[in-house]
Amino acid sequence: MAFASPRGWARTVRSDAFTVTVDTAFKAVIAGCAAPQPGRNDTWINKRIRDLYLGLHELGHCHSVEVWKDEDLVGGLYGVSLGGAFFGESMFPIGARDGLESGAGASGGAADRRRIPVARHPIRD
Repeated sequence: MAFASPRGWARTVRSDAFTVTVDTAFKAVIAGCAAPQPGRNDTWINKRIRDLYLGLHELGHCHSVEVWKDEDLVGGLYGVSLGGAFFGESMFPIGARDGLESGAGASGGAADRRRIPVARHPIRD
């Protein structure tokens, strides 16, 4: 299964406008994914779900990709790796709401294919 990212994602990653890290702010990424967004007051990511994914992260089965603008976390994603597959669970962009480029969450989506252990998985969802 191949992943095709929109041109804007790849351009954002290459622009060096953001710094991309891996597994450095897992709790903050999952909190960002669960946070209210315009047009959405809540999500399926409740405390129990967060605790379960945190446990998977501590066991090395769940990973996060963080997208930073200077010192601010502006986007990210997390997912689970099982055998030869990586399953992206959720992502969040801060984007235009805070005057930042809307590609922040997308940057994490594009970057994970190149920079994290997930990239070695032949199957990505």
